[in-house]
Amino acid sequence: VVIQRGDRILPITASTRLYNRDVIDTRPGARAIVRYAGEHTYVNLRSESQLVLDRHEGAKRLFLGHGTMLAGVAPQPSGKPMIVETPQASIRVAGTQFRVKSDASGATLEVTEGKVYMTRLSDQYTLEVPAGCTLALMGTRPPTLLPMEQMVLAHLRNEQIPDLDKRVNLAHALAVTTLTYEVPLDGSSPGEPLKHAVDVAHQAGFLFYARVDLQ
Repeated sequence: VVIQRGDRILPITASTRLYNRDVIDTRPGARAIVRYAGEHTYVNLRSESQLVLDRHEGAKRLFLGHGTMLAGVAPQPSGKPMIVETPQASIRVAGTQFRVKSDASGATLEVTEGKVYMTRLSDQYTLEVPAGCTLALMGTRPPTLLPMEQMVLAHLRNEQIPDLDKRVNLAHALAVTTLTYEVPLDGSSPGEPLKHAVDVAHQAGFLFYARVDLQ
């Protein structure tokens, strides 16, 4: 994980202080968690993602250039919602938990708590997305608001067995309640890693949901 600050490229550590206009890049296999001081707001930036941090008139503004981010946002001051932008959409957040994925095809939003307003930048079409729903904005196609399973917050793809114990315990510490595994359509099996993760959770007395995604 590195930060681009002006014309400098800086490594990031657990104690790194972040500033407006910092650009965070997560390389393959890496991820970063950004926490805002003085409130219970965090952003979990997944592997191969880019996020720009900013503020405008006291309100938090983020730009997700590409990749995936998960966020838990504490209630924000009146009239100063957090704004998350992608190349295709603008998302207005007052206080909620959600996931955003941005790529060349469009932007996808999943909301687990509260509600979020998503606007397509090309025509300013706006929809309210309540908890338990997902919305995909793909080009000019009509957006469809759909119900979703419980939000996927713990991602087991490419995790090695020895690392799963730490991942499951970290998920529990962060109040994550869903484990997921992506199954590539090449005949390979997710059985052993997924079974191990579930066994670890059960042995520790943790209750998790599981979801298998076909990729």
